[in-house]
Amino acid sequence: MRGLTLALLVCCGCNTLDAASQDIGVDAGPVIASGFEPNTALLDRSGSLVLSGTDLQSGFDWAQDLEAATGAQRVTIQFQGGTDQQRRAWLTDDPVQRGNRTICFELREPNVGGQKGRVQANLYDTFGFSRFSQRIRLYLGDGFSELRDANVTFDWLTLFELWNNPNWTDDPWPFRISVNLIRQDPDRHELVLGAHGQTYTDGRWENVWEVIATDQPIAVETWTALELEFVEGNASTGRFVVRRIEPAAATLLDVTNWTHHPDDANPDGLTHLNPFKLYTSAELINGLHDLGTSLSVCWDDWQFEAVPR
Repeated sequence: MRGLTLALLVCCGCNTLDAASQDIGVDAGPVIASGFEPNTALLDRSGSLVLSGTDLQSGFDWAQDLEAATGAQRVTIQFQGGTDQQRRAWLTDDPVQRGNRTICFELREPNVGGQKGRVQANLYDTFGFSRFSQRIRLYLGDGFSELRDANVTFDWLTLFELWNNPNWTDDPWPFRISVNLIRQDPDRHELVLGAHGQTYTDGRWENVWEVIATDQPIAVETWTALELEFVEGNASTGRFVVRRIEPAAATLLDVTNWTHHPDDANPDGLTHLNPFKLYTSAELINGLHDLGTSLSVCWDDWQFEAVPR
């Protein structure tokens, strides 16, 4: 962690966001702040991992402070099957800055029925947020250089996902917002972000909206700091924004549209989200495996602030 400020300690009334965040109303609420420093740990719990301990720099406690701030009892790292040889999540040194700790995800082989690969952080069963903002840094490993330069296109490599509501519960109005790293044109050696809002009907996801940051490539093998913001609302009041903080500050995605299912007359806030994840097809994972490399992402300096509904 490069240095979370003292203002980012967990609280229920503090305001830690900048003016850009306040413009869409995400200006108060509980905070998660962790750089995954000692004494943060990953504990094995029946095939998943659980973030545990107290971050020594921010003071954030992964049990007591998390539940008080969000209503969730834990942040788990989910794999959906597989072995450590296929996928993993671990706390390790920064690939660039020695002495700094990060959490890293890696996919070496498809771990979900041979069809796809998944490593994701789950923040589930929260109070239900009408608004939230998060900042996080990510480092795309050398496998992403291969994806950037190969003669290939893809639009499914998910880094963040919001469920309002999940399709695996009995809720009648499933809706999700997914943020993917994509490659549109094999002649352009660039990876960019795209996002879509989707409803779920008869076993299929269908777009309500989709946006792509066509001319804003994401750097590989260097740290990028991103901010995500969400406001629950309809076609004119819903908002979803992704900004790059560094390097080269820019608004990458800015959506005013539905952020819950259009048929849900009584939305009850965002209760399930994957604040950071690595999820993609067997085709991409196997292609990199054949080249002797893998997909790996490191994450650091996670800051999360939300307004309960």
